Amino acid sequence: MSYFRVALQRETERRKLQQGDLAKSTGLSRSYISRLLSGDSADLSPENFGAILKVFAADKRAQAELIAARCMD
Repeated sequence: MSYFRVALQRETERRKLQQGDLAKSTGLSRSYISRLLSGDSADLSPENFGAILKVFAADKRAQAELIAARCMD
């Protein structure tokens, strides 16, 4: 189980973001976002992680949860 995947799913659902929305906001491909959310991909580079965190820049709690989840993986 990936803590980051669960945290990212929770935050995207909370904001009603679709995978396409997240992909567009991060500049990452929709297929990459899909693999992250499904748990098929564990290769989250620091650059991609930073791009995801920027989407949640207005919500420091969400950022903190994503960072903590990433550290727990």
